[in-house]
Amino acid sequence: MNKPKLMIGNDKAHPKSLEFMKTSPYNFSDTTWVAFQNHDLGHYDLGHLIFLAVGSKNTFTTVPARMPDTEKALGWRYIPVGKVDLNTGEILEL
Repeated sequence: MNKPKLMIGNDKAHPKSLEFMKTSPYNFSDTTWVAFQNHDLGHYDLGHLIFLAVGSKNTFTTVPARMPDTEKALGWRYIPVGKVDLNTGEILEL
């Protein structure tokens, strides 16, 4: 698999994020963990990664064009850049 074309910087999930995804109650057999990255060039957190569970039993059954807003953050800065390999933490092309 290739590194996603839209990735800025590191192409691996942090070990704590990886452990969370592996043990999450939202990690069903058909779940894909999608990496979203901050691409707002004027933002202090440029390149920051957040993850969303996508699958038939998850809230999102297809990958949204932007990260949805949450109570903690606005998602418009974050675009999908790849899927997470839960064995290695690498972020691969969708």
